[in-house]
Amino acid sequence: MLSGFFLMLSSTAQSYLIQPQIRVGTGISYTDGALGFSVSMDTKMTQIMYMSMGGFRSLEKPEIEFEDDDIDSWVALRHGIWAAPTFRFPHRYAKKGLNWDVLIHTGFGATFSDLANEEDWSLMEPAGMGGLDAIIFLNNICMKASGKMFVYGPYIPEFRQKALIIRPQVSLELAYKW
Repeated sequence: MLSGFFLMLSSTAQSYLIQPQIRVGTGISYTDGALGFSVSMDTKMTQIMYMSMGGFRSLEKPEIEFEDDDIDSWVALRHGIWAAPTFRFPHRYAKKGLNWDVLIHTGFGATFSDLANEEDWSLMEPAGMGGLDAIIFLNNICMKASGKMFVYGPYIPEFRQKALIIRPQVSLELAYKW
């Protein structure tokens, strides 16, 4: 029994060291015909798993061209926030020079939409979200192109029912990681 104790003292365990990494970025966004800005943050949890959060805001009010019989055309996505577990496409980084990442998001968020024919009425709804980020970086400076799809169901008073809305949001961000 005593010899087993001394063997245990001399054993060594090996693990992979994961460098903590946080990436924050800001840039321009495009949503439902309106330009705006976006912010995001990715936090590395494992080699392939991240936690990502962000938001976007339209700076201009989109013109809503609606059709009387098309319930989807009565809503324009303006702003949103989101949080999502994120999976990194596994690959090796180059030791020096330009590197890249591809991140796949699936999560949830909150959307803020405008309704046709209503001047000061905004719709707030929970939403599902999925997206893809393509990132190139050199040392700590990153350029991130991002595309996301938001799925939500606002109530449209003119139709007296909820609509299933699916809206894309794209952004281009400059980011810094440490």
